[in-house]
Amino acid sequence: MGLWILEALSDSDFANDKETRKSVYGYVIYFCGVPVAWKSKSMRSVVLSTTEAEYVALSEVLKEIKFLYQLLSSMGIKVPLPIKVKVDNIGAIWLANNSGVSERTKHVDCRAHFVKAFVVDKIVEIVFVRSENNESDMMTKNQQNQQFQYGQRKLVYSQMKMEEEEVSVDVFEKEEFDTTKQEGC
Repeated sequence: MGLWILEALSDSDFANDKETRKSVYGYVIYFCGVPVAWKSKSMRSVVLSTTEAEYVALSEVLKEIKFLYQLLSSMGIKVPLPIKVKVDNIGAIWLANNSGVSERTKHVDCRAHFVKAFVVDKIVEIVFVRSENNESDMMTKNQQNQQFQYGQRKLVYSQMKMEEEEVSVDVFEKEEFDTTKQEGC
């Protein structure tokens, strides 16, 4: 039996806007291997470290995961927990998985409580992904052609794969559609 799997990647640059020194974050969320949500946006305020920038990106993707999880649950679709969130910054992963605030991290305290609640409740699992394997990286900074093409293929291929398999939303319009009997992805 297949599973209805949600998975996400998040990334951030650090102070690359030369005028404001604001960072840009980005994320991609996949449902059954198909991108269903993505975002690239400049942060509202200046962050003080790469770890904080990545942590802001992580908290933003968790907001969207929470929405999608609740939406899918309301439709009777059970998503297995924990949801894997891939991040390319060891410091952000450490902050998400460890309690306690040091002098160097207390300025991220509010976001820390938000993210830690997801980790402690085992809703998400924060895991490391190398930058070159993180397609959300293309949403936060200029990339060399090869890296950009990797991200582009990853994002577009999954959609083309779905079209080739002729997956149709008509199944959701049928009266006999019952998510408890569906096999998932």
